Amino acid sequence: MNSSTNSMLDFFSNSISELSKTKSSKSEDLEGLLKKIDNLTSRLIQYYYDHERDLSNPNISKIVGFFDGLNTLKEEIVGVEEGEYFNLQKKFNSGFHGGHGVKTVKRISTVKTSREITSIKGIGPKYAAKLQKVGIHSVTGLLKKCVDKKSIRFVSEQTGISVSMLLKWTNLVDLYKIRGVGSEYSILLEEAGVYTVKALGKKNSDDLHAKMVKINTQKKIVKQLPSSSKVADFVKQAVALNKTKNKK
Repeated sequence: MNSSTNSMLDFFSNSISELSKTKSSKSEDLEGLLKKIDNLTSRLIQYYYDHERDLSNPNISKIVGFFDGLNTLKEEIVGVEEGEYFNLQKKFNSGFHGGHGVKTVKRISTVKTSREITSIKGIGPKYAAKLQKVGIHSVTGLLKKCVDKKSIRFVSEQTGISVSMLLKWTNLVDLYKIRGVGSEYSILLEEAGVYTVKALGKKNSDDLHAKMVKINTQKKIVKQLPSSSKVADFVKQAVALNKTKNKK
């Protein structure tokens, strides 16, 4: 384990300990504490995605433990059972390839789509509150509630949110299943005519990259464009996800 990895793992371990102490001492309001838990979880997710190929299995086990700790903290505070995007144990307890913890496509999609609902571009506190009234608290919840046109219309009627807006969000969320695609890249992909993982898997990566460059030059959607090799990886992941879905 190199010094950089060691430092980051120590950082996450110490941060979780501090959050636990804060919860026990009740020195901070619950809303502020929950926000810190969510922020630390997001950082942990991003760290894993950025360094997964360099992490050994023992270190991945530590990261799983960190997620479990964060999950437990949140459950103790709000009493939730969902906690899906925190609890990664089931997603990491098998399928390691070689000496490194490389996730399978199925585990990638499960983790990515279980983030807080406000991680979706365009969903702020106002829309989040409306969605929470119908039981949608996470990205996974949105996917479960908005599976087709009929269900989207039902959610629209219950929340007052337009069908077109809900459809836009579910399209963006679908692209979150691709490792490396966040809210900004998903918007850029949508501008390039790619609305779903299925559509992404059918694209020529070179043509798609060129189109993304052209659109971003005009609209300035992202500060840093993905490289052509990164877009090729997006397409490759989409192809794999589509194959997995077709086997079900």
